[in-house]
Amino acid sequence: AKTMDRAVRLSARANDTFPELARCLANLYAQEPSFLPKFVTKSGMGKRKAYYLIDLGQRLKGIGVSDDRLRRVGWTKMQVCARHLTRANASDLLKQAEETSAEGLKIIVRGEPPGAKFIACYST
Repeated sequence: AKTMDRAVRLSARANDTFPELARCLANLYAQEPSFLPKFVTKSGMGKRKAYYLIDLGQRLKGIGVSDDRLRRVGWTKMQVCARHLTRANASDLLKQAEETSAEGLKIIVRGEPPGAKFIACYST
C-alpha cells in the first residue's frame, strides 16, 4: 500500500518523476501484476502510459543511468528508445537521444541513417 501511494504521488508529476515512477511501477508489477487497474483509477493515468512506464522501469534495472540524465533526455524520447535500451548500448543510445530530436531518434532506432526521411522527401 505504501508503494502504491508513492506511485500515485509520483504520477501527479509524471513527466518530471518518470524515472523514479517507472522503477516504482515495475517493482509493483513484479510483486502483483493485478495492481494496475487500481493504480490507473487512483492516479488518473492512462493504462498505456502506465505500461510504457513499467516496461521502462524493467529495462532500467542494472543499466546504471542517473535519473538526472534520464530527465534531461525526457519522457518523450525515452518512450522512443526504451524498448531498444540495453546495458551494452545505454550510453550510446542516450547520447543520441540527447543530441537528436524525437523524430530523428525514431529514424535512428528503426536503423535508418540520419536524414533518411529528408532524403526520401526530396529525391524525386
